[in-house]
Amino acid sequence: MDPILSTQDQLDFAFPLNKATLTEFLSKYLAIENEQDRLREELRLLKDDFATALPLRGLLVAVKIVRAQITLETHPKEPMPRPHLEYLQMLVEQHLSAERQALDALTADMTTGALRTETQEPPWTP
Repeated sequence: MDPILSTQDQLDFAFPLNKATLTEFLSKYLAIENEQDRLREELRLLKDDFATALPLRGLLVAVKIVRAQITLETHPKEPMPRPHLEYLQMLVEQHLSAERQALDALTADMTTGALRTETQEPPWTP
């Protein structure tokens, strides 16, 4: 039987901590985290290798979009045909465009208002 940590080490856990189980979990967990770090570094190096040969930012966004489309098309509870998704995308693009135009107009009004205020004569002369 694996040794159980002493009562002093247990604190107020709802179950006894088995040191061997804890060690096994931490070893596996940390090994996976280390592998993830190694793979992240490998991806970074791959991107560096192809940075001058491909439009990576756009390519990687395209990969994410296509994966999301495939996931949505084959979703077990709410599958959505690609034409429906494309229609929703168009609506979102229109909304974002209108929002951006409104923000640009507001910024322009604020800028020209500030310029008018700076160039106006004071209403009184000292």
